[in-house]
Amino acid sequence: MACPEKKVTLILILLFFLHVGNTLLGQQIISHKNTVKAFSLSSLSYYQTNNKNETLKNIVSSYRSGQFTAVVSNVLNAGIPGQYFWVHFTAFNAGDSSEAMIIDINNSRLNEIELFRLTHDTLLSLGKLGDFYPFAERPVPHKDFIYTDSLSGNQRSEYFLFINQVGHTFNLPIKLFDVRDFRSATFKDYLFDGFTYGVLLAIAILSLFFFLNSKHYLYLYYGLYLITGILWFLSYFGLGYEYIWGNYPPLNTAMAPSMASFNICLNLQICQIFLKLYSTNRLLDKLAGFTKYVLLFMAVFPFCINLNAYGYVINHTYLVCFLFTILLAMVIVLIAVVIYSLQGILTARFYLASSLLKAGGIINLALLELGITPAAFNMEELLQTGIFIEIILLTYALALRYSRFKSKTFIKVIEAHENERLLISKEIHDGISSALTGINFGIQNFTRDITGLTNENKARLDKILEELDKVQVEARHISHNTMPDYIDSNPIAVIVEKYIAGMQEKLKQNANGVSYINIHFSCNRQLKPFSEAVKLNIFRIVQEILNNILKHSKASKADILFSFNKKEVVMYVEDDGIGITQENSKKGGMGMKNIHTRVTLLNGDLEIKSPVYKHHPEQEAPDYGTLIKIRIPYRDNTIKTVTGYDY
Repeated sequence: MACPEKKVTLILILLFFLHVGNTLLGQQIISHKNTVKAFSLSSLSYYQTNNKNETLKNIVSSYRSGQFTAVVSNVLNAGIPGQYFWVHFTAFNAGDSSEAMIIDINNSRLNEIELFRLTHDTLLSLGKLGDFYPFAERPVPHKDFIYTDSLSGNQRSEYFLFINQVGHTFNLPIKLFDVRDFRSATFKDYLFDGFTYGVLLAIAILSLFFFLNSKHYLYLYYGLYLITGILWFLSYFGLGYEYIWGNYPPLNTAMAPSMASFNICLNLQICQIFLKLYSTNRLLDKLAGFTKYVLLFMAVFPFCINLNAYGYVINHTYLVCFLFTILLAMVIVLIAVVIYSLQGILTARFYLASSLLKAGGIINLALLELGITPAAFNMEELLQTGIFIEIILLTYALALRYSRFKSKTFIKVIEAHENERLLISKEIHDGISSALTGINFGIQNFTRDITGLTNENKARLDKILEELDKVQVEARHISHNTMPDYIDSNPIAVIVEKYIAGMQEKLKQNANGVSYINIHFSCNRQLKPFSEAVKLNIFRIVQEILNNILKHSKASKADILFSFNKKEVVMYVEDDGIGITQENSKKGGMGMKNIHTRVTLLNGDLEIKSPVYKHHPEQEAPDYGTLIKIRIPYRDNTIKTVTGYDY
């Protein structure tokens, strides 16, 4: 049986490498094209003004007089500007022939922009774009803002870009492509987006399924956390405006901060439940609760007013409060997870790693939005890769927790069964057996006191006493097999050997001259001891297997072998019966389900091979025999209460 954690691990590792491979392939194509393409960009500089209606002649004059400031990095990051921007750059065609050029303003969240080409000291407009306008008005349907122009071979041309981003976060990467390179890069970019959001949506649906199956709200919040994260990234990187709400510019402005607020609020909620902050750290719990209310206010506020209709003060105040609340939330999560990790719980390691990635990415993004840290090309790919790795780690932690929850449930069920067995055993031994003994003695005393019994009546009384003795023996046998008294004081090999010996004796007594199944047990020397709980579960596994053989196999013999080595015990059970199908081995009755459950709890593996023996083709008899192989490791084989916080 494959361990559930191993399955989840393999799936997540595969998704991770597919994601990284897709990212690297996309970047390889883009960067490769950039090294050989004809177009290059230089002389990036900017100018700020309070006058939105600055004349084009004054802008050119300001540039010629050196009033533009050179951009020292590859990407202009102005934080939350309070003025209008004019950006100047030069494009050069290093090829020998005229080429159509794509100018990619690689920021999908700009309110209002207009690109001008400088021709003979005159600025010619190439069009207005921006989120203040419906998406359908864009000449090129793309999440970024795309302009087209053409340059002759070895021609250099100057451009001026007007940007109205007052009160909103602002960074400006600009890329130049020829048509073929642009199509290739766009294809890879959208493929990368589709893969990323598709995987995240699949994990969200899986989490909601976990919620329906377990009724634990942690998985509901995690599914909503993923969905709001998808909506956040769709709005932040322009895909939401392109495909979902393209006709509602105010909604596009509100979606990114609103979904981010909901996402971080759910992150705090998951942290509170996962770490049980209410009972472990009341101060952090109260601080997290207060921060959630602030985040909910930040999420609702953009829908209450149209931020596009307000100026710098309202937008700047809202964004600063929003970003600082996000920073506070991430600090709370980090502190809580670090405290949790100090307890050495396995899930804490993955939760800590995922929280460090998420907090690092969000803090860096917040500082970038505030204009404190520099922006860079491919910010979308970097953020998506970071969130993807974070989701992989957090999903693994939650899947591990879900698996442990199931194991804990199984343990409680098994403990209840064992307690019930013990109670039944005591009731049979102390109640029924004692009562039968008293009845036996009463009948014998009654027989001695009665005179004048005929021989026939005496024979009938003797027969009753004989049958009563058999009932007493059977009651003692049931009580003994329900909870054998030799389990606590012996190693597992001796326990199984004694059980089989008792079973053989009973089969012999009940045979009445008819042939019965012969069970043979053998083992080598046990190297390491098992705990009492593990011994009991191994015994129950053997008991269930032998019961199935007696009831269903029609076998004449069965062999049981225990092979102890340094790392594990391997149990082989083989019979010459009619065999069992693979479907019945998985979908069998309670006996097979109990065997599977106990093997899983012992971190073991179960293999069933049937048939084992095949008749010669000329013989009409069917194939026969069943071989069951069970491996139980010494490591982590002690069944105990699952450590860590409960739900």
